[in-house]
Amino acid sequence: MEAFAKYPLYMLVGIAVAAGHAVIAYTATGYIFPYLTNALKWSPVDANMAVGAASIAHLPFYILNAYMADRVGRRRIYMAGLVMGLAVFYPIYYALAGIRSVALASLLIFVLILTTAFTFSVLGTTLAELFPTRVRYTGMSLAFNIGIGLFGGFTPSIVQTLGVVFNNPLAGVLLYTYAVVAVALVVALKWLPETAQRQLA
Repeated sequence: MEAFAKYPLYMLVGIAVAAGHAVIAYTATGYIFPYLTNALKWSPVDANMAVGAASIAHLPFYILNAYMADRVGRRRIYMAGLVMGLAVFYPIYYALAGIRSVALASLLIFVLILTTAFTFSVLGTTLAELFPTRVRYTGMSLAFNIGIGLFGGFTPSIVQTLGVVFNNPLAGVLLYTYAVVAVALVVALKWLPETAQRQLA
């Protein structure tokens, strides 16, 4: 109650920040499997090989981006991930429709998942630093779980359902993923404070 009552703006900012990451992450790692296997008719083995290789290859970038965030700021790293997602998600999903090479598909999926290395590497720190000590854990926990659970958790189902409704497997990427990520980017641009190098209260 205190977190919502005294810090409503930061609660909403935190939810939007978490939602932006979650929708990018679930579109990149959750929806990619049904897209490859159902829409593009890939075998589950080939789909797992492509996504698995891409997932392993991008792991070092979490450390690199976290390191960079301590130097150039969490806000910049987070927003870079959102901008990258808006730039590459639709073109890569579209390009995958014409590819049968597991290696090439893995490279493209690597770029998809790489966006999450920007957003997730700073998510916990960014949310924690929004709130003062008295409500820090409550505030960040609520923002994280609402953003991740409500917006992210339903992403694969929503994107896939919109694809069926519009008879286009990429409709949901445009109508849901892009919409949520665009809102998160605007919120971050206007209301997310830069907390790197700042003394916590």
